[in-house]
Amino acid sequence: MKVIICDNKMSESAPLISELEKDKEKEVLKFDNADNCIDFLTHIKAELIFLSVEYENCIHEKIIGMLHENYPESVICLLGSSEEQFINVTKYKCEYFLKRSSENDEIIRVLDILELITARNSDMKIVTFGQFNIIVKNHPLNFHNSKAKELLALCIDKRGSAVSCIEAIDDLWPGREYDERSKKLYRKAVLSISMTLNENGINDFFFNSKDGCLVKTEGVNCDYFLFTKNPERYISLFNENYMSDYSWGEKTLGRLTSIANKYYEKSS
Repeated sequence: MKVIICDNKMSESAPLISELEKDKEKEVLKFDNADNCIDFLTHIKAELIFLSVEYENCIHEKIIGMLHENYPESVICLLGSSEEQFINVTKYKCEYFLKRSSENDEIIRVLDILELITARNSDMKIVTFGQFNIIVKNHPLNFHNSKAKELLALCIDKRGSAVSCIEAIDDLWPGREYDERSKKLYRKAVLSISMTLNENGINDFFFNSKDGCLVKTEGVNCDYFLFTKNPERYISLFNENYMSDYSWGEKTLGRLTSIANKYYEKSS
């Protein structure tokens, strides 16, 4: 996920920058010159933009207008030094704001909200609580190869860690020997995933590497990712079912149930 901070008081935004840069899946780009930021956004999309409220109105109108026209799914959050500065933020069509001097807990809270909004703005939704499905533009994704769908589900289960060839064979083809024929089945499934995602324009979250295949988790609208990252905020998503199509999901279901039970015990 690309995150832009366009701020003429960059040093005061150090706590926010520090929190953002803790997440290795975020590429944080900093601009203290608004014109440079405008030049960048002319060619490259950013999913999340923090914009100083202190810039002149013409700068706000240019940047926000460009984002609304070219990247309507991008999320904008205004940065300021006092709450009074945000009284008229609605004129910029921005619903989110953050004081630079906010405590760390407040910064994390706002980032959690913004990340959820960014994920919801995506054309893709991943459902794991219940039967596994990927929803693209409100329609379930059709996989021509059932093992390709299961391998992608296994990658999602690993939350950003790679699924090696031998791991995939153990879970998807239990009892089969680890030989060239098995490796060929794995490679066929990986290729089928890539082709299906490419056909549907969502090929930017699945990757194949020398260590195996994996998915990115940042900015992806997935019930499992959201719940495991912040159980208290997303407890309502969990319905005590997980990847019910696949027997290997039972181990993760046990862990998720334990997390949910701890939350209920704490809140009772």
